This record gives sequence, structure tokens and C-alpha cells, in this order.
Amino acid sequence: MIRIPGEARARLMVILVFTAVSLIVVGSAPLWTILIAHACALWRLLVTMGALPPPRPRKGARFLFGAATALMVGGVLLSFRTLNGLAAGTALLVVMGALKLVESRGRRDDGIVIGVSLFMLLAAALSDQSLSRLPLYLLVIWGACAAMMQVAHPGSGLPVRSALRLSARALLMAAPLAAACFMFFPRFSSQFWALPGGGGATTGLRDEMSPGSIDRLVADYEPAFRVRFEGDLPPPPQFRYWRGPVLNTFDGFTWRRERRIYVDTPREMLGEPVRYRITLEPTQQKWLFALDTVDGTPGGTVFLAQDRQLARSEPVTEVFTYDLSSHVETRTRGPLSPLGRRHETQLPATRNPRSLALARELRSRAADDAAYSQLVLDWFRDHHLQYTLQPEPTSVESVDSVLFDTRQGFCGHFASAYATMMRAVGVPARVVTGYLGG
Repeated sequence: MIRIPGEARARLMVILVFTAVSLIVVGSAPLWTILIAHACALWRLLVTMGALPPPRPRKGARFLFGAATALMVGGVLLSFRTLNGLAAGTALLVVMGALKLVESRGRRDDGIVIGVSLFMLLAAALSDQSLSRLPLYLLVIWGACAAMMQVAHPGSGLPVRSALRLSARALLMAAPLAAACFMFFPRFSSQFWALPGGGGATTGLRDEMSPGSIDRLVADYEPAFRVRFEGDLPPPPQFRYWRGPVLNTFDGFTWRRERRIYVDTPREMLGEPVRYRITLEPTQQKWLFALDTVDGTPGGTVFLAQDRQLARSEPVTEVFTYDLSSHVETRTRGPLSPLGRRHETQLPATRNPRSLALARELRSRAADDAAYSQLVLDWFRDHHLQYTLQPEPTSVESVDSVLFDTRQGFCGHFASAYATMMRAVGVPARVVTGYLGG
């Protein structure tokens, strides 16, 4: 029977807890971060067991470690184009915990690794709130508490059984307080245990769109704005699309709005204009809503961008009323400028490769761009893509995931996929968010 010294026993429990949590977040973090975490845990395990020599302090080691840290942060930034949000934050926790495990020298460092593991577990709970996973979460919390007791015990000589028994007793003593907080602490109304889902969102509009990061869309029926038309009848329902933010850049996962300056295609206004008044609720954003196509602005602080997005110079912080006139039917006169075409067909060449290959295949079968557009819509229908408010989270290749893996999503998923398919073969496209109906 192998007898493991107390300090090594505590380190082994820390490694076990970190490895277990990194397995739990599989699917919430990119695969490369999980592989790095497991490689670091394996190396630390071999060092702890004496199979590998411990690292020796060397000149430049701190610089190399700092460079590795910067490289990991850069990798997360390249994967998500941000360090904010649950998905990017989880990935950052995984790689930072792995690096801390590598440089761990004593009890303080081991305690930090356990703390990072608990935050990773919290991220996993926010990502997946199914009650079936609750026993797994509780088991890992029990192990983390036992590891913390091992690390904190003088000489790290506390037996594993004693640490597990003491941590179980402490968790049981904390259970009444947890139950009281659950019953009386204010929380959002959602699933049974009412944790706000990090991958969830509510219906509404923002100035960027990452549908692949959302796994649950909750309907919000609060009024966005109110409209009063001049005359007896509003335009037919198919013409009541209220344009909001226009998103024109795509990194393979997130659509954003960037300022593009080029000469837009001239338009011929058809039919009689529709005149109306909008009373907009506070949005804390600068953009406004309007029917397509506005033939002027109400003046003052309101302006019309080149892509026909209506906006103010200041955010809407209180109820704002404005009058507009729109032509719901128009006709373009002339082609899009070369600069505009270049802007509105940009795509990252290395992202969503399966979708790009499909686009090229379908375009080879179509006589022109109009036929290709219809062919893409037919492909969406024939391959049984399903609308749902609870789609599965996608990988960083969000369009590939929607079209070939999950085959489900809501309006943002399909708008992103369609615009990507258009741009992939040189057809100008952008995502125009808004509301249909009223």
C-alpha cells in the first residue's frame, strides 16, 4: 500500500477537483482550453507523484510564464472576439486555472486553484440549469470543500476520510441558510431553481448579435414603442417591418455594426408615402425605429445613416416621440458601388468552412444571384431547420453548427446563416434587425 505524504495528498485533491470541473464545462468552453487544462493537470500530477522532477527556478521563467498568460488571453479573445460574457469568461477561467496549477508552489496557490474551480462550477451551473446535474454539482462542491480543508490543515496531515466527513458536516449545517436564501432572496422568474441563465436572453434588439451564445430566449411582452398612422388604414402586415440596428460586420460568431462610408444605391420611391408618429419607450440606445424606406428625418438631433438606419445623436433615456414618412415599396436604380460591394461581402475566410463550401456548391447550380437566393431558402426548408426558443448552444463556428449540427434556432440564427451564405459567394448582405407586426 502506497503512503502519500500529507502535502502531496492535498495537492492531489486539488488536481482532482480542477480536472473534474474542467470536464463539467466541456461544451461551454472551446476544446483547446480543455485540452490545455488536462495537460497541465497531468503534468502537475506526475510532478506530485515524483514521476517527473519539479521545475527549478530559472532566469527568464517569469517572462515566459507572462508570455504564456498573454497568449492564452489572446487565444480566448480570438475565439470569442471579447472577454465579456459567460462563454468567454468560462474559457478564461479554464486557462487561468490551468496556468495557476502549473506555477503552484504552496497552500496559497492551491487555495486559489480551488477558488477558480468553484467559479468554473458556478459558470457551469449558469450554463446548464437542469436539475439532473444538481447531484453532480453538489458532489464537486463536496470535493472542493474537502480539498480546501486538506490545504488549510496544519501540515496538510488531515486524512481524506476526515476531510470528507468534516466538509459534509459543514455543508449540511449550511443547508438551512441556503434554503432560506432560496425561499426569500429576490430572484428572476425562470426555471425551478431560478438562476438567471448566462446563455439566455430576452426577445428584443441590441447593437450586436451573437445567436450562437444564447441557449434560451424568453419572450418579453413589454411595449417597445407605439405607432399612430395618419389616415384610416395602416400598410399591409407584410410591409410593417420596423427597422432597428443594421449589422454589417461578421467575425464568424458575432454580427456587429461598424461605420461604412460609401455611396448607396439610388432608390425610386413607389406609391404614396405612409405617414405615422412613433412614441418610443426609453432604450438607452441611439437608434430609432422606422418603416422602410424613410424619405426624410424629423430634424433636430435625428439623422439617417447611409444604410438607412435612423438614429439620434444622444441615447433615448426617456419617452421620445417623432413623426416620419416612409415608402414601403421602392426600386433601386443602378448597381451597388464597388466599395459598397466589397464592404458588404466581407467574411472571415477561415470560419464556418462547411457553410462556405455549401454556398459555393449551391451557387454553381444557380443561373443568377436571385435563383441562388431562392436555392438557399429551399435548402433551409428541405433540410428541416427548426425554429425554437431553446436552441442548443453552438460552437465558435456558429453558422456551421446551426446548418449541419443542431439544425435549430430562432430568427437571429437563420438571419446570420442566410447573410453568411450570401456573402460567401459575393452577394452583398447585412443583417437588419427590427420588429415585424404591430
